[in-house]
Amino acid sequence: MATGEAAAANMWARREAGRRWVQLLVLGMLAGLAGAVALSALAGARRSASAWDRLREATGAADAVVFASQVDIFGPDVDWSEVAALPYVEAAGSFGIPFVSVVDGPDGMAEQVGGMFSVPYGDWRTDVDRPIVLEGRLPDPDDPHEVLAPPGARDAGIAVGQQYTVRLPSDEQLATQDIFGEPQGPEVKLRVVGIGRSTFELATIPGDGAGWITTPAFHDRYAAPVTFIDNLLVRFRPGQGSVAELERDARRIFDSPRMPVLDTRAASKRVTNGTNLEAVGLLLFGLAVALAGAVLIGQALTRSVRAGAVDLSPLHAMGFTRPDGARALALPHLCVVAVAAGVAALGAVALSPFYPIGLGSKVEPDPGVHVDWVVLGAGVLLTAVVLLVTIAVSAYRATAVSPAARPVRRSRIVAMLAGTNAGPSVLVGAGLALEPGRDRR
Repeated sequence: MATGEAAAANMWARREAGRRWVQLLVLGMLAGLAGAVALSALAGARRSASAWDRLREATGAADAVVFASQVDIFGPDVDWSEVAALPYVEAAGSFGIPFVSVVDGPDGMAEQVGGMFSVPYGDWRTDVDRPIVLEGRLPDPDDPHEVLAPPGARDAGIAVGQQYTVRLPSDEQLATQDIFGEPQGPEVKLRVVGIGRSTFELATIPGDGAGWITTPAFHDRYAAPVTFIDNLLVRFRPGQGSVAELERDARRIFDSPRMPVLDTRAASKRVTNGTNLEAVGLLLFGLAVALAGAVLIGQALTRSVRAGAVDLSPLHAMGFTRPDGARALALPHLCVVAVAAGVAALGAVALSPFYPIGLGSKVEPDPGVHVDWVVLGAGVLLTAVVLLVTIAVSAYRATAVSPAARPVRRSRIVAMLAGTNAGPSVLVGAGLALEPGRDRR
């Protein structure tokens, strides 16, 4: 059971909280908002730093690309089966570039479809580099008339559900190998069923127009005779294989001593360098906000605690000790801690859809609301601890000397003026200017 002094301190604290609840609530919300901005930036930094690795994991990204087209290995009959059967290869699939042109579609469609791809072999886009769907759905592999668009297509006003028409080369053009001219063959209608992202259009073949993907059914029905560029993407088994080993085996299989193999992890440096820079920037921003908030909110909180100290004189006269006074000053401000912690946590979650920023937003595989329990847990705990320590120290220091008992330092100039029979207005003005006040003055 609380002693009489403790009970009196609690009663006084409840009275203060009831009298100043608006001020305390606003102070807690300000502290919480500063904490929310800082925590959301720190969580955003962690998301930016890990975005590429998480995208690779989510999409089953390729580890290497065998670029047969760069050593003049062309044609519809490139056989990748022996490379895909290598013991360290977990999955493989090739991307082809069919010679087609857009003849009808929404504005901006022709420019975007300049890099349309087909799936001549294997599990590309279904196992290797399977895309994260941002809108719509993945194309049906057995439907030759469905395509997936890259995120950059939205900048051209292209949306899910839109249709366009492509034209294939004619039989005469194929017979004369006139595949670089304007196609004069049959037309095929295609429909955008989804928009998605993967590591392919971000690092392997960078560019917004690189992600127009048709289905294996489109290749089998229409594009096989006109797909002369065909390159293989390979994902290694965990802990097995290397780019150098794949390059050696691919050169042997195709009897091509110059067969190039792209290391996709090395190629991704153009992306990860940018996301890492953004992560450092967000980290520094979050720390700066946290430091500035701690200073400004700390000053306001200290003034709020000390504001009640002038009313403790009667309580000290009734037997209050210094700990009792500190308790009375600190208790009303516990609501500031509770409000700040809650606002900081909820605010950080509410701000999470705005992160990552810049390049990181194009890489992030899981955009939207995100809860980083590590940052939230540590950040909310640290926020509460800093506020509690500030309150405790301020309350204890405010009760060091009762304001009413604090001696007033007399000014020698005022004392000298008093000896000269100066008028009351002179003495009062000099006293206000040169002598410190006490209590509420």
